[in-house]
Amino acid sequence: MACEIFICLHALVPSLPVFFKGFALVGLGSFAFHATLLYEAQLADELPMIYVASYSAFILYNTETGFGG
Repeated sequence: MACEIFICLHALVPSLPVFFKGFALVGLGSFAFHATLLYEAQLADELPMIYVASYSAFILYNTETGFGG
């Protein structure tokens, strides 16, 4: 059932898989930062959060169908 919902959502909003991969990247960066507490790992934690939040706002306010079609 979860796959059917994802396929239906992907048909409606084709950019969702990119969002989900970015969300996973935030989790990996956060894990790296909290495991090591290094400055580089902090950047790996913060930068994907900024990118994913920006992309989420783009997805939310985008009114075009598909990829500009």
